[in-house]
Amino acid sequence: MINEQTSVQSLLEVIRTKSAEKNIDELATSLKDILEEAGVEVRVTGHTTSRRQLIATVSGGTSGKVIGYSGSVDLSDAAEKHTANESALLAAILAMVRIKKNSDPFQGTLNLLITIGESLEHTGPEQLTRESFVKGLDALVICQPVAGGLARAEKGKLWLELRTTGKGTHGSTPSSGVNAIDHMLAYLDEFEDAIDFSHYEDETLGRSTCSFNVFKGGSAPGTIPDNCVADLDIRTVPGQEHEEILKTMDEIHVRLTETIASFDLDIEVLADQPPVITAPEDALVQLAVGVVGQIAGSQVAPAVSGSAEMGRFAASGRQVPTIVVGPGILNGIYQSADSQLVDIYGELAHSFLQ
Repeated sequence: MINEQTSVQSLLEVIRTKSAEKNIDELATSLKDILEEAGVEVRVTGHTTSRRQLIATVSGGTSGKVIGYSGSVDLSDAAEKHTANESALLAAILAMVRIKKNSDPFQGTLNLLITIGESLEHTGPEQLTRESFVKGLDALVICQPVAGGLARAEKGKLWLELRTTGKGTHGSTPSSGVNAIDHMLAYLDEFEDAIDFSHYEDETLGRSTCSFNVFKGGSAPGTIPDNCVADLDIRTVPGQEHEEILKTMDEIHVRLTETIASFDLDIEVLADQPPVITAPEDALVQLAVGVVGQIAGSQVAPAVSGSAEMGRFAASGRQVPTIVVGPGILNGIYQSADSQLVDIYGELAHSFLQ
């Protein structure tokens, strides 16, 4: 049973034992059992082959506001970030159990969305769960690592996979084939000339960016490549419309199809999330600054999150005050303070629901 003597470290062992084998079902069942044993209501939703989602709920004696927490275990993450995500999630679980067992009355409801699975983008049951989860919220707290321990904004994210298809042939007779890499480079040159991402800037988020983070093509030095793949990571700010970016890309596609023989390109949207900014004067931000500062023992200035987790919920279309609270990041290293996180998550939820 979870109690005040149960440490985050011991709970981490539960997750690590199950996640070492990447057994999503067993991990979801273990967390569900832990929460239900503590008297927390839990339902499992968002089933996919590589994901499980749980929604845990604790309600006060009377109706009132609803605050949502969201934590995750991404089994494909690097070990250091993996541990930091686990730490944040399980601190939120302990905070929820503490609120459940605490005799202090509160109004309203605390919901915790737990996502377990691979670090992939999904648009099916998982996104439907997010949309349903956020629908009734008055505030949302993302529980994950973040610079300074607290963030109130993040850039939009548009991830794209570009794929050109050519015709393979022997390298000694290139004219008899269609070089997919040449076609990809021609497209990327046009794209870079068409949009100057540095032109778009926001006072809070800074400049928009675009980077080519994956480039793969061909199979051997002596063979004309019949395929090429490039993945783009575009981070946007208010004033940029993702639809306009995609429209420009389609126009380039049409133009090159007309001017380059056998030009064949497919564009797949891997992620499409808007920028999110919660105003510094928002009640949730002000409350979080006070709670984090008091418990951490130092003044906190909300930063900009780089994870794009806020945007996953904003994609539902409903504007909910949203922040990220979790282990801090200093010089690229995740700084964990497990007991403080439990206190912060607990006090933040309890104070919001008064």
